[in-house]
Amino acid sequence: MKNISILLAVTFQFISAIVLVSCHNGSPVGPVSVLPASDIVLSRDGHLYIMRDEDSLQLAPVIDTTSFIVTNSVICPKLSPDRRLIAFYATKSFTDIGTMLCVVGVDGKNLRTIAVVSLPGQLFSVGLNWSPDGQTIAYSSPRDGTNNANNIYIVKADGTRERKITDDNCYNIRPKWSFDGGLIAFLRIHPFGPAGFAVYNLSNSKMLEVTTHSGSYFWSPNSNWLAYNATPENPSSQNSKDLYLIRVGDSTITQPLELKGGSYSGTNMGIWGGWDPSGNAILIATSNDTGQTIQNAQILLVNSRSGISTPITTLQTPGKATWSKDGSRIFFTKWRPNSVYPDGFDLYVMNSDGNGQKLVIQGIADPDW
Repeated sequence: MKNISILLAVTFQFISAIVLVSCHNGSPVGPVSVLPASDIVLSRDGHLYIMRDEDSLQLAPVIDTTSFIVTNSVICPKLSPDRRLIAFYATKSFTDIGTMLCVVGVDGKNLRTIAVVSLPGQLFSVGLNWSPDGQTIAYSSPRDGTNNANNIYIVKADGTRERKITDDNCYNIRPKWSFDGGLIAFLRIHPFGPAGFAVYNLSNSKMLEVTTHSGSYFWSPNSNWLAYNATPENPSSQNSKDLYLIRVGDSTITQPLELKGGSYSGTNMGIWGGWDPSGNAILIATSNDTGQTIQNAQILLVNSRSGISTPITTLQTPGKATWSKDGSRIFFTKWRPNSVYPDGFDLYVMNSDGNGQKLVIQGIADPDW
């Protein structure tokens, strides 16, 4: 019995040593069914990847995308809220069935097509979003629109119960679910008219058109407020934008509250990233309207109560910006002139005060956490 105990102990130590060596050597681990909070889903060169830990730069392909035969065919990957599934657009053929909405597990299993987004040869605009409970996907499609119109659809993650929630001749794209799951906001462009956005109430199937002079918007964490950029009453230039807040109810919209601050008033501004998890600050990326070929740009934090803005970094070639899940860091993309990568944007990370900037990865599109 004593000899058996010794043999088992030695065997256990041997196996433990192998495991430790494997970990220290960076040997790949098996696929996981739930992504850790530090992992990023992204599209690169038209393929779907997971970057294991945003600090390690280790790319892992999710699926074999060679079956999608059109170049750069995998775009706009979005993680489900429980971090178990990835929804994305994929184009198999311009002459076959066009572009599809697909879902796959983060372990690369159970790849399935859940909706046909566009017919062969049609163009479509990216934009899809998971419901907070991870059961439903909202997406934009020109599939059966008239006069090049796009409509917003919702469909269950298993491909059932598809429903079109807009049906007009507008260009309806980029749906964003409120955090409580009751409302969907989307960009709405009228034919030969201005761009604005609308809000669809899922409980009563009513749509409220919020504004016709905005191009960016984000929900507050409590789903009661929307921040959006819009042309002020007395713009300093044609591209001038200010930041506004509105309160959205079941069938009402409050008078907009203008957060007017000198750091971003009078700029060509886009909102990326929205509120931090606490709801106290709004992250925006802005490009100063200087008229120069290369515009100076800033990433700002705006106090959601006072409207006071604090610049945290200056860029020459801005892209998008978003919060980390815990609100401690900010990820942002920059366009790299003369990029050798088809996607052209590089991903950086920095602390929420703008310090500690670091390049994460080059040549990506549509990163999602």
